Amino acid sequence: MSKQDRMAQNMGLGLEKGANGFDLSGRQRLDAERKRCVEMLERSTPPVEVQGVVPVAPARGAMVISQGFEALPGGMRRRDGIRMRELSPLAQMVANAWLRHQAHFAGDEDAAFVAPFDPAQVQVSEDYRALVERHEAGLIKCSSTEAGRAGGGASGLAIDRFMDDGRWLAVLRSRIGDEVVMSPRRNMDRGNARKAITARVLVDQVVLHGRDLSSVLTRHGWQADGKNRKLVRAALCAALDRMQGYRDD
Repeated sequence: MSKQDRMAQNMGLGLEKGANGFDLSGRQRLDAERKRCVEMLERSTPPVEVQGVVPVAPARGAMVISQGFEALPGGMRRRDGIRMRELSPLAQMVANAWLRHQAHFAGDEDAAFVAPFDPAQVQVSEDYRALVERHEAGLIKCSSTEAGRAGGGASGLAIDRFMDDGRWLAVLRSRIGDEVVMSPRRNMDRGNARKAITARVLVDQVVLHGRDLSSVLTRHGWQADGKNRKLVRAALCAALDRMQGYRDD
């Protein structure tokens, strides 16, 4: 092979890979981006029942339909239309686990389903996410009220609420802790791309940023196999229990 041919091969001219095996055409990056966009659109597509009135909005995230009820005298209630609510990351994981369970045990009604997270853990994750969003929005609200503040009233209540949220957020984060849940072995992983994962990082990546366990592992250089996913899921469950006030045994 001539020098010009080798240069053309290494530059990826007419080829998908150069002589060194790297993807010089960008096909792998394009395929990965196309897959990411398809998955994002699938998560943001509303249920079939409301697709005519609810548009596809990727920034909104996954949604789920809930039946609304109106309370009546005497303890009765009646249906009052349907409502859309956001599906939290943990709730989405539970829903995906249920779909995999149905596909794997199709026709076997006696097969028990074990959810990866219990309802209390899902609820505390949703409360934590809402608290962080409200507290971050409170920074803007408090700065705007302070800029045009002429006295007390609603602006003072907003600042008090912001400070209360900050104190409660500090309590929850202290319960999560900064313990390392995935630690590389320094004597065996020298030069390895694996990084330590703390409990706080794990909770924030999943609950606040909506990343699944495999994504958290790969972002820190870990292999997203069954063993590692089991370890980080157990660590996440333990952190969510601590957020509720439970202590590790």
